Amino acid sequence: MSTLHFLDQMKSRLSVQECDFLIDVLSGVRDGKIERSAEEFGANVKTVVNKLSAQADLLEGIPNEANND
Repeated sequence: MSTLHFLDQMKSRLSVQECDFLIDVLSGVRDGKIERSAEEFGANVKTVVNKLSAQADLLEGIPNEANND
């Protein structure tokens, strides 16, 4: 079994609801912990939120600049 097949079988992709939940969590925390954690991982909260939004749009079939390829 290939890794891709395994991941597909595990249903590891986020659903629209899960994307929306994560966006709410990342957008709702204002104490700086999220930003510090993101910094430690070399990530940017705004970029993650934008990518989650694009993923949710893609799942819902809504075209946008981030998922038009």
